[in-house]
Amino acid sequence: MFKKLLITTFIFFTSLQAYELPNRFFVNQHWFSWTNTFSIKTKKEELGTVHRAAWSWTVCYDFFDTYEELQANAKMRFFSLGAIFDVCDAYGNALGKVDECLVTFLQKFEIFDANDTLLANAKLNFWGTTYTFYDQADDHVIATMHRDFFRFKDDWEVTIQDHDAFGKNKIDPKLMIVLAAFQSDLDFWAHEWHTQYGNTSSAALISEKPSLQMEWDLYDDITPTDEDYLFVIGYVDTLLAPLADAKMIFSNDKEKFEYSLSLLLPLLEEETFTLPQKSALAHLLKKMKLRLTSNEQVVCDFS
Repeated sequence: MFKKLLITTFIFFTSLQAYELPNRFFVNQHWFSWTNTFSIKTKKEELGTVHRAAWSWTVCYDFFDTYEELQANAKMRFFSLGAIFDVCDAYGNALGKVDECLVTFLQKFEIFDANDTLLANAKLNFWGTTYTFYDQADDHVIATMHRDFFRFKDDWEVTIQDHDAFGKNKIDPKLMIVLAAFQSDLDFWAHEWHTQYGNTSSAALISEKPSLQMEWDLYDDITPTDEDYLFVIGYVDTLLAPLADAKMIFSNDKEKFEYSLSLLLPLLEEETFTLPQKSALAHLLKKMKLRLTSNEQVVCDFS
């Protein structure tokens, strides 16, 4: 067992062959840590950790194996319009690059290899729960990375759907993992900013209008099931999918949310939706509003 663990850990952090990638692995946030830290594991064994470097001029994530030996790091460039992470091994050899796409309706990153060849696109859904990775050649899904909507900490589940694409394109899994760590930090930093400065905006929010609040409150006494939540999340993802790459500029997250409300609120009048499904939609939208406009700490960060 010890030998198998050693070999698996070495393979995961140093090799790129498709058959050596586990079908499913997890990137789980630690409850308590000096900086934002995640364990990388399968259901049977630990593979390593990744944590944000405490002392760095820019955001930097360090990857360690199970023996706390540095294997790689992902460092964000200092001068760039969006977030760009250069991922290198412990000896400084380039493994690839993760580049944020600006002014798209949904969060999107491009994944490049060490030779700056575009390999895949990663798109975050509207609810902020799932990154879907698409092959650059034909846009088919090669992997997903998912976390729950209702959560106390960020635990991501990574599912590899096309091992051949990872082997052929030599996509290093660390290029995916850095997105999980960075997205968790982005959410926390955005929450902190809105807590300190966001509520000072003089612009009236649609979501703060009494008429809308009364409409949402109609569903407070209706308890949706897990199936209702899953249906609504999937329905909205499908509805907004055509807008994923649309070029849109919003001054802040609130303005983007208000635009989203204009698309989603009519669903509360949709006859094909059951009352529990409408309740699920209202609960999800109210929770997203709270994450933007209140002091509620929905996602825990212990850095």
